[in-house]
Parts: sequence; C-alpha cells; structure tokens
Amino acid sequence: MFVSRWCPYCRYFERVVARLRLKFPEIEFEFIDVERNPELAEKFDVEMLPTTILLSGEKVVGGFMGFVDERTAERSLRDQLKEIRSS
Repeated sequence: MFVSRWCPYCRYFERVVARLRLKFPEIEFEFIDVERNPELAEKFDVEMLPTTILLSGEKVVGGFMGFVDERTAERSLRDQLKEIRSS
C-alpha cells in the first residue's frame, strides 16, 4: 500500500486494511510512505494515493489505485487471488 501522511484517504484506508488483514491472512500488507520511498513509488508507477500493489515475489500480479471501500477492496483482492491461483 503506497500512502502518504498528508493524504486523508490514506489514513482512512489504513483502517480498511486493518480489517482486510483479518480476512486475508495469506497476504502480507505493508504500508510504504511515498515521501520516504520515492524510488519505490516510481518503480511501481504510483500516480495516485493510496495505491495498492499486489505482488507475488517480485512480480506485480494485481492491485488498484485510489481509495476504495472495504467491500470493493475485498472483492477485488478475492478476484485477483482467484485468478493468480488458477494460472
């Protein structure tokens, strides 16, 4: 999760992620502050905050940009995980 301290949507999304951690124990959620890690944000072409990048090893396999509510985030992650597992 790419976030910033100045982003109000990022702070709200952190609460959403706290609940998603309980629903997806197989995913390691990590918050990356774009101001402290600009090179990493650039590497993943982060253009909007918050941005969620789903990685398998070093490979980007999914994610979404911008704030989404908990239900939308959960549905998106479930769909993306299902697709990853079936490939």
